[in-house]
Amino acid sequence: MSKVIKYIMFVLIISNVMIGKANTQVRKSKAIPASSPRLKADSSEFTLLDPRVALRAIEEVREKKDKSKTGELIKAFKENAKRKDGYGPSIQITIIQTLAKFKDKESSRFLIKQLTITNDILFKDEIAYALGETGDKNALTELNKYLNDLLANEPEEPLIKVQWQWLVDRVNGAIKKIEGKPE
Repeated sequence: MSKVIKYIMFVLIISNVMIGKANTQVRKSKAIPASSPRLKADSSEFTLLDPRVALRAIEEVREKKDKSKTGELIKAFKENAKRKDGYGPSIQITIIQTLAKFKDKESSRFLIKQLTITNDILFKDEIAYALGETGDKNALTELNKYLNDLLANEPEEPLIKVQWQWLVDRVNGAIKKIEGKPE
């Protein structure tokens, strides 16, 4: 297995731990302000200075399944990639999960595009799972490509192989969900 794949798997393990801690810290904070200024004047309504407020706002949209916010969420996904406070990935993953709940064409197209252009294995995993949630058959080609790429790079190290197998299972699960087959 190439050193690049080993490195990617290691980064995935570390990223999962770090993002989990960041989400826990944000959600445990008891004093979440009611609002927060935007990072920039022309930023999305979900690209806020205070990440706690941004996460809460995104989760509220998810609970309401407010599909009218799809464009703003997509804009926020791109803008939050540039955050310097470390909360960008956490906010982006929350956006991915929210778009999956919408199950609409605009969200699916965006997620499919992100699956094809991102090199970040953490995002690829979340996007693959989200696409399974959407049930969009248009995602099957890209999900199968991603699965084949994973299968072609099976690691030898046991710890990394456990994480790799988890990824393979999640992508397989997403594909089966779209195809209407039992996992």
